[in-house]
Amino acid sequence: DDAAIRIVRLAAPFADFPKNIRKATDILHIERTWQFLSSNRLAAAR
Repeated sequence: DDAAIRIVRLAAPFADFPKNIRKATDILHIERTWQFLSSNRLAAAR
């Protein structure tokens, strides 16, 4: 949703991955679960 996309864009720019990770990894999946709560609070889980 728009709020989540905005949060990620505000956190940019992100550093490059180290060469050893780029060399050994074709696809990297990063998942985060964000829960938008009342009172403008955000709960995050890894």
